[in-house]
Amino acid sequence: MLLNYRLIISIIFLSVLLFLLTKLDIAAVYVQVVNSNKLFLTIGILCLVQVILLKIIRFVTISRYYSYPLTFKQASLVETVGISFAMVTPGRVGEGSKAIIMNKELRVPMASSFSVIILERLMDVALLGVGAFLFTFYIFNASRMVVLIGLSAAFLVISLIVFLRYASVLMSIIPERYRCYFKDIKIKNDKSLLSIILIFTIFIWIIEAGAPWFVALALGVSLPFYIVFGIVCVSTIALIFSVLPAGIGTLDLSFLFLLSMVEVPMETGVSILLIYRFFSIILPFISAIVVLNYYNLSLKDIKEKMES
Repeated sequence: MLLNYRLIISIIFLSVLLFLLTKLDIAAVYVQVVNSNKLFLTIGILCLVQVILLKIIRFVTISRYYSYPLTFKQASLVETVGISFAMVTPGRVGEGSKAIIMNKELRVPMASSFSVIILERLMDVALLGVGAFLFTFYIFNASRMVVLIGLSAAFLVISLIVFLRYASVLMSIIPERYRCYFKDIKIKNDKSLLSIILIFTIFIWIIEAGAPWFVALALGVSLPFYIVFGIVCVSTIALIFSVLPAGIGTLDLSFLFLLSMVEVPMETGVSILLIYRFFSIILPFISAIVVLNYYNLSLKDIKEKMES
C-alpha cells in the first residue's frame, strides 16, 4: 500500500514537471548553459567529485566503526556501484546492492553490511532534516510549513539517537526471520570515530550544496549559500516519496519550486538543475566503471550476483 502511494506521488510530480518543461523557452535555457562562466562551472563539477571521494572515505570509517575495516579501493567499489544502481533502479535497490557487494565480493557478513549502510543513511537523513528545517525557518518564517518540517526533522534526529542507543530494542519489532541481517546494528563505545563520521557527513552535504551554488554563479545568479544548502536538503528528502530511478520528477520539481520561491526565473532554475543533475548522475557512473574495470567486473556482473 505504501509503495502504491509513493508511486502515485512520483507520477504526479513527474507529470507536473513535464508540464512545466513544455512551457519553457528551451532556446533561452540553451543560451544560458552555453554562455555560463566556465570557471564557476568547473568548480561546481569538482565539488561533486569531492563528494564522491568523501563518501568513500566516510564508508571506510563506518566500516572501521563496525570492526570490518575496508580499504579505500574496496569502499570505492561498494559506494560508486551502489550510487550507480540507485540512479538506474527504482526504490532503494542501490542501498541493497551495497550490502550484497560487501557480502559477495568482500566477504563481509550480511548483518555487518546492513549495519554500515543503515548508519550511513541515518546520518544523511538526520543532517538533511536539520538543513530542511533551517531552510523553511528562514524562508517561511512562522508558517505551518516550518512546524511540519521542524517536526519531521526532529523525528529524523530522534530516530538516529534511538538507533544509536537502543538498537537492541528495535530488534524486537523486526520479524524473526529478518533479525539475522540486523543483529550487528548497535552503538559502539568509539565516540571519536562516530564524531568523525558525523563531521564527514556535514562536509559531504556542504560540498554537495556547493555544486548547484557554483552552477548558479556560473549562470549569473547569486544566492546566499544557506539558501542553496536548504534547497538541496529539502529536495533530497523528497526522494523518500519517490520510487522512480534517481528520484526523477520528485527531486527535480521540488528543486525548481524552491528556486522559484527565492525569485530565480524558471528558465535559469532549469539550467541550474540540468547541469547539476547531469553531472551528479554521470560522475558516479564514470567512477563506477573505472573501479569495476580495476576489479575486472561490470555492472552486469554485479546485477547477476544480486539476482542470485
